[in-house]
Amino acid sequence: MTDAVEESLGETQDVLVERSGVETRIELESAAVRRVLDGVTRAKEAGAAVARVSLSLDEIRGTLDPSVLTLSLTPVLRDRAAHPEPYRVGSIGLYGLRRASVAPAGGATRGLGYVLDVTPFFDQLATDPDAELDALMLSVRPRHALPDTAPITIGRIRISARYYASDAS
Repeated sequence: MTDAVEESLGETQDVLVERSGVETRIELESAAVRRVLDGVTRAKEAGAAVARVSLSLDEIRGTLDPSVLTLSLTPVLRDRAAHPEPYRVGSIGLYGLRRASVAPAGGATRGLGYVLDVTPFFDQLATDPDAELDALMLSVRPRHALPDTAPITIGRIRISARYYASDAS
C-alpha cells in the first residue's frame, strides 16, 4: 500500500455559533489548492480516485444537548463578482456535547470532533480550469435557533487533502 500524504489547504480558529448560526471565512493556500484541483483532474482522466479532501471540525464545545448543525461551503473565487451556489456538506449531531465540554478534575476538555468528506465539492471546482479559489465561506446553521445562553464554539476548522505521495508533485 502506498503511503498517503496529508496537506492543509487552510484553517480558521475559535468560531462562535450563536442563535441562527454563523458564516466564517477560511483562507486557503493557493498553491496547495491548485495541486489538489490538478490532482483531481488527473485522477478523473486516469479513472482513479487519488485525492480525498476533508473538512474537520475540532474542539466543539457547548452546553446544549443535543444540537444539530448543518454545514455548507461556498467558494470565494478571484476575479468573479458572482460565486457559485453553496454546496451542502451535511449535518452533524452534537450528541454528548455537554459531557465532552466538561473537563474532568485536573484535566482539559477536548470537546467533540468531526471529519466530513468534501471531495465532491472539489470535484465540481476542478471542472472549471480557470477558477482561482481564494477562500471558502463555511455556513454553520443550527437546526433550531440556539438560546442566547447556549452558544457553541468550534476551536478549529480545517480543510485538508490526502493523496498518494506519488501524486503530490
